Amino acid sequence: MKESFVKAALDVGSSKIRVVLGELSENGEKIRVITSVETYAKGMRKATVEDMESLSHCVTQALETAERESGHKIEKVSIGIAGKHVKSTTKNIKFNFSKKDTVIEEKDLDNLYRMAHEEMVKPHEKVIKKEIYNIRVDNSGILKHPVGMVGSFIEGDVHLITVDISQLESLVEVVNKAGRGVENITLNSYASAQSVLTYEDKKMGVALIDIGEGSTDLIIFKNDKLIYSKSIPLGGIHYTNDIGYILQLGKKDAEKLRNLCQNRRLEESIYLEVDGEEKKYSVSSVRDIIDARSEDILKYVMVAIEESGFKGYLGNGVILTGGAVMVEGVVEKLSKDLNYRVKIGMPMKIKGMSEIHPSMSTSLGILLETLENEHYKIKNKKTEELKEPDKITEEKLPEKKPAETVKKDKVKSSKKNFSLKEWLSNFI
Repeated sequence: MKESFVKAALDVGSSKIRVVLGELSENGEKIRVITSVETYAKGMRKATVEDMESLSHCVTQALETAERESGHKIEKVSIGIAGKHVKSTTKNIKFNFSKKDTVIEEKDLDNLYRMAHEEMVKPHEKVIKKEIYNIRVDNSGILKHPVGMVGSFIEGDVHLITVDISQLESLVEVVNKAGRGVENITLNSYASAQSVLTYEDKKMGVALIDIGEGSTDLIIFKNDKLIYSKSIPLGGIHYTNDIGYILQLGKKDAEKLRNLCQNRRLEESIYLEVDGEEKKYSVSSVRDIIDARSEDILKYVMVAIEESGFKGYLGNGVILTGGAVMVEGVVEKLSKDLNYRVKIGMPMKIKGMSEIHPSMSTSLGILLETLENEHYKIKNKKTEELKEPDKITEEKLPEKKPAETVKKDKVKSSKKNFSLKEWLSNFI
């Protein structure tokens, strides 16, 4: 590579922090993972910052480790956010034109977003993802590309995902205290979808359930549109807490016992050294505790899917990912109760990675979205240079587009730009 762009993804979880450094080639079409670092986290609970100083210290350690291993200085990172402060809302918005036969322009779609923002978003909230679907002009059917049509009004279902500004600012301040800036912010479940789901999944309809340590995040796609998202404050840490409470164990011992008992080859008993003394534990008893918590988490997941109103749209079923997804019996229980095809979703393997695990879905997705944005920034710059080769100045270079605009442009101008699927084919 003559010149490349190095980007850092930071996934701050309730029990672990992962930093992934990725490199984008000069032409914007090849990527590789330079390094991936995982460390323990303190100060985050149920996807909420509780102790800023402790969490910032952990983030600093993770970033410094990534710098040492990669040889690259990290000045900015892209982050994801999840938790109870994230809200998903959809509303049908209609915009009437002043003239009867008005030609639909791109700005008219922006007007729908603006109107939705005014009606749906509260002063303390910030939009981090937006989507529009079921678009109609006058009495037309559902349209994919309304621009250029003629009508007296345009309407569509506008879906906005917002986050409490104070929570977002807390996470950004954690990064700032670690001496770094924040480059991009995305939704954790959307990031996981970027690294796990295929275009076919999103087109046919799928629910991705990311079971992390502090929360379980649900995101639903249909016709390649993000149509629903919800975060449930239950996750892997609750397995550990249950085991610790019932068996009177400290957090580290409870976590160790939980991990050991998830080994399917174990059938009877296991010995664990606790406070210098070797103690015997029944594997079946520990698994009963795990099963009880799994049923609790999955009950909330099923309620969330039901409440979304999109239960009948999941043509490609349900895909599970995340650090706590490997708990025995989760797939079987969900398949039985939902009557859908359920499977474990692994993040795509990228050049430079020695191994992959569901726990890496979010961090890799954050990286992919950041590099994808950089890719289109490069392509837009080249397009402008071709248009005015003698007049280009630094001030006239196009600004970086947000992910939502990039997605929309790719659908509209598929002949001019690579689709995400085509771009990813460079390194899958």
